[in-house]
Amino acid sequence: MLKKNLRIVAIIIGIPVCLILIALVIGIITDVITTPAIKAKGDSALKELISLRKEGKDNAWNYYSQAIALMKEKTFPTDINKYLRGEIGITDEIIVSLKTNKDVIILMEKGAVQPYCSMPIEYEKGIEMPLPEFVVLQKCIKIHAAQALSALEIGITNDGLLKILHGLNSGKHIISGSPFLLTHMVGLVTIGRHLHVLESGIATGIFDRQQLETTSHYLAELERTLPSLLWSLEGEIKTINISLAAKPLNYESLLAMEVIEGSIFHDIGLRIWMWRYLFSPRLATLNAIKTWDDMIATLHISAKGKEGSTEYDIIIARHVTKEKMQKYCGNNPISRLFMPNLEPMFKRKSRVLAKARLIRCAALVWKYRIENGTFPGSLKEINSDAIKDPFRGGTWDYVMTKHSFELKSPGYNLVYDDDDDLSITLNKGTVREYLSAKKKN
Repeated sequence: MLKKNLRIVAIIIGIPVCLILIALVIGIITDVITTPAIKAKGDSALKELISLRKEGKDNAWNYYSQAIALMKEKTFPTDINKYLRGEIGITDEIIVSLKTNKDVIILMEKGAVQPYCSMPIEYEKGIEMPLPEFVVLQKCIKIHAAQALSALEIGITNDGLLKILHGLNSGKHIISGSPFLLTHMVGLVTIGRHLHVLESGIATGIFDRQQLETTSHYLAELERTLPSLLWSLEGEIKTINISLAAKPLNYESLLAMEVIEGSIFHDIGLRIWMWRYLFSPRLATLNAIKTWDDMIATLHISAKGKEGSTEYDIIIARHVTKEKMQKYCGNNPISRLFMPNLEPMFKRKSRVLAKARLIRCAALVWKYRIENGTFPGSLKEINSDAIKDPFRGGTWDYVMTKHSFELKSPGYNLVYDDDDDLSITLNKGTVREYLSAKKKN
């Protein structure tokens, strides 16, 4: 009886042990088979990313990196965020800071006028690569934006507008400096910060006809040439490819982000979790990357070939693959863990582009008023694509009174009375009054 019981226990224990061993053997064999494909994708990805690096005197990053180094040694005004948001007027601390950071502002200006930006990223390290000090860079950008706002407030409109346009160019530089979602976000924040300053000047009618034309032309070019969000996503995926190829036997770092600590038990658990992919985390990752590539290609194709195609077409086209993404990520554990959450990024990108178009439309409305002595009775009197609300296809909503002209849109979610709303009210006044009223609303 005892022997029979021991035999039953041995069977109960032995069957799962044997199954685990079989899973490990299958997984190891699959790893070996998939390694050449992973190596090939990693080598190709590294070659493509390295080809993006450029060095030269006309690289904007030469100047931005110097500004970062200088800013580390300086004090930063505590109230500058409130000043830029319109909560307070300029303080003595901010005035002193603008003077002491004049060298930082000059470096940011010099960088902004360069033809390209290339960050010296160590692509060879894949997802473990160190990134530039974007927190310090944002301080440089805030100081630069505060200088532009200060110039507008005291009526030096040429200097203020020039600094705003340079700030917008810096945002484009940061996005194009390296193909990552983080750099894309930092670039969009930079553009958004300077658009906020520009909005206050356009809304209050402080610019003359020539300045309004310059602004309109630049914003149209910004919308047309801002690097695609998909380009940044492609770069993000390439870094995973590089990490896979660099450490094909290290599950923890190849997926990275070092979520899983190395031990035999974690290895077994991870492999069992990948049962759909022959117990191989690398095969699951390889399949996830292929699917991401297919989705990106689908988005590109959806937006390609349309007359006047912009990022808006891509944002709309993303709905084509959204369901597919959710379904695939539900089946592939690697996709579910590491697929970037694109919805917030698409939303941020579309809002920045829409705000640029709204301000461009406002500039053209002011130009119309200068030329005709009155606001247009209808936006259709403005012969420009700037009158089109990209979220709904029709023109911006507007309310006209004897002395003001308001343009607005419900934004990305198409519902008013939400933080997503966009609006600008054209009315003679001061920049500070406009910012204060905007903040209260």
